[in-house]
Amino acid sequence: MAGPARHPHIALRRFDGRGDNSDDKLFPHISSAHVIAHDGSIFKIKLLRARFEFSTDLFDATGEFTTNLDTSEANAIRDRKLVSLSRMKGTVVLAGHVPSANVIGIANLEQATGQSLDVKIVLGEGNDTITGSNAVHKLALAFRMVPQEIAIDWSTESNELGVTITGQTTEQFGGSGDPIQETASATAGNDT
Repeated sequence: MAGPARHPHIALRRFDGRGDNSDDKLFPHISSAHVIAHDGSIFKIKLLRARFEFSTDLFDATGEFTTNLDTSEANAIRDRKLVSLSRMKGTVVLAGHVPSANVIGIANLEQATGQSLDVKIVLGEGNDTITGSNAVHKLALAFRMVPQEIAIDWSTESNELGVTITGQTTEQFGGSGDPIQETASATAGNDT
């Protein structure tokens, strides 16, 4: 039988959006990021699952001269060398149920109001006793996305109507900063 771990268990607990305060919602009620939610202004979904895939393209620099890669020596690179193009891109999949009898917002796929959306989702909450703080903090992802596809799952085997919204990340959340922003604060619903 294994003994006690050397390191304390530290993990981010999934945040399920319980509570009524603005900082206790899965999709925080901030004017710029409340476009996709159970009562979203553009797309409505009761979120049950989400998948975020972020990546950047790589450039094969094998055969280049080192001076082409901002170094001082002019030697040819003989070993395989990959260089990041430093342009983040991502795919976001939001899956859940259609909330009550509200419209999902399918028509917004072709409307100007649904082109690029600022979205903020609280992923989890936890505390880090290693830093000496027992305060609970939330981790949120903030990004701008362009919705690309809406899939509706209807089945006689389920009481709920399933819906999945898929999109690609673009530009920066709020028009400035990193393309994908990680917000860790006591109230991840705030932009500060």
